[in-house]
Order: sequence, then structure tokens, then C-alpha cells
Amino acid sequence: MAPAILITVGILALLENYHIAGFWQGSPVILIVIGIVLFLGHTAPTEGHVQPYGIGVPSSTQPSQSDPEVKL
Repeated sequence: MAPAILITVGILALLENYHIAGFWQGSPVILIVIGIVLFLGHTAPTEGHVQPYGIGVPSSTQPSQSDPEVKL
């Protein structure tokens, strides 16, 4: 979300610099961009995605009790 907000703020500053629109007149666009990013994030499919470290360990990487190489 941070890159989208940074780009939006940069575009609003550019528009103010060229006297097309004031920064504060276009500031509601930031809220719209946040809403769009959140909406797309919640509706995106998670199929095929890998969880970041620390969220959970996949069951295929956990050693099983019957594995002869595992020493207790």
C-alpha cells in the first residue's frame, strides 16, 4: 500500500506544482487509493501464494516421528 500512496502524493504534488489542482483539493484521492488497494487486496486470489516467514511452517517441512534421520 505504501508505494501506491507515495505515487499518489507525488502526482498530487506535481499537479500543484503545475498549478492544475491544489494539493489539498486532491487529497481525497489518497483515501480513494487506500480503499482501492484494500479492496484489491481482499479480493485477490491466494492460490499459489507462499506465506511469509513466521506465519506458519508448511507441514511438508516438519519432520515426522517415523523419519529415521531425526534424532531426539
